[in-house]
Amino acid sequence: MNFHTQVSNFESDPTRVSFLSKPAMPLVLAGQGDKLIVRAIKSDKSQSRRLADLGLRVGKTINIIQKNRAGVVVGIQGLRLAIGPAQAKNILVSASAE
Repeated sequence: MNFHTQVSNFESDPTRVSFLSKPAMPLVLAGQGDKLIVRAIKSDKSQSRRLADLGLRVGKTINIIQKNRAGVVVGIQGLRLAIGPAQAKNILVSASAE
């Protein structure tokens, strides 16, 4: 599933339309301590599946635990996930309402 397919599926789901009203940014631009919602993952099918298996899916809330030049460490469902800077550029997030 490519980015455009994810966005069209995302837009057609009425339970997720509220996420679209907030501006999205790449995860790599988020600051340490930010609480965010994953809006889209722009990667190939195998990479998207790997991230989904680790718990990183569109609509999930994540916390930025650590950020440096080597990447971003996010907290999701009580787990920590390290994401490299190249991959973090392809994950779009928006501010969480919580």
